[in-house]
Amino acid sequence: MYIGVKNNLKKKIIKFFIFLTISIICFLVADVFYAYFKHYNSVKYVKSICLKNGATDADKGLWQIPFKYTLKYFPFEKYYKTQVSNPERTYGEKSFTKPPILVFGCSFAEGVGLSYEEKFEYYLSQQTNRVVFNYGFGGMGPSPMLYATETNDLYDYVDSVTTVQPEYAIYIFIHGHGLRIYNNKYLIQQFDNWHLSYNQRNGKLVHGNNILSYLTKFAIFKDLFLRYFNSSNRINYTSLLKKYFIQSRDELRKRYPNIKFIIMVHPISPEWRQMLYDDENEINFFNDIQKEGFIVYNLDERLPIDITSDVKYRFPDQHPTSECWKVVVPQFIKDFNL
Repeated sequence: MYIGVKNNLKKKIIKFFIFLTISIICFLVADVFYAYFKHYNSVKYVKSICLKNGATDADKGLWQIPFKYTLKYFPFEKYYKTQVSNPERTYGEKSFTKPPILVFGCSFAEGVGLSYEEKFEYYLSQQTNRVVFNYGFGGMGPSPMLYATETNDLYDYVDSVTTVQPEYAIYIFIHGHGLRIYNNKYLIQQFDNWHLSYNQRNGKLVHGNNILSYLTKFAIFKDLFLRYFNSSNRINYTSLLKKYFIQSRDELRKRYPNIKFIIMVHPISPEWRQMLYDDENEINFFNDIQKEGFIVYNLDERLPIDITSDVKYRFPDQHPTSECWKVVVPQFIKDFNL
């Protein structure tokens, strides 16, 4: 009898593990199909907006839309090394004696679709007689800023170009940047922590590619959790985003003690905002970050015109044109007496 009970128990354990294995496999397969479905719908929606705003089918490669679902790893650290001292990212002359400016952000800051002499940094440099450094990286958010401020490469290059310490750091913030600090394989492209892994350790963000951070990139149905934050998650979200900015500013001040930090909030059209569902979190973030001494400069409130809808100021994918920066820069200079 004892042997029969033991055999039955053994069979049940085997059946349980078979069932568990099949369930995990089915769950993983379902997640892959779900990822493709989400990605397809996102691309379809973005493409429809681009076409509505003047793009043609032939233009789709120009609007920064990767039309293929991918989980490829991009070695940001190696790419950064080639860009941190790139003369094409430096604007102005060594003879300029006014304090320089550092610019961080995504493709809006980098100047996707624009020539050297059409970018925000160029206009800002020419109209203020300041050296301006462009450290914007397309498709990413605040992680590259934190990475840059924690490496000596940035400071060594800035100090080699000018002997005057920077007066301002500017981060060009667009709607949805906060979500870029999370791993999310279901979006049109993977953002910050897909390429740069930061983990919280003893209250500080620490860069490192450990096994756990790598595995979290493949978290199952993760976007459902990001899509529906509860109140405690909103607090954690705001707190985490604040850490990226505060830690970056603290690193800058180790080298440039008097540097001031401006977060330039660049508007995008309601159609694009609709994709990101992030308004409440960003309002919380802006309110909290100002209490930490950051200057939040909202272009929607400062500009005399709407730069989100007119094709004169926007490419079909919402990236700003040179005409947009021609409007923004003079107002910015006036408001900060540059």
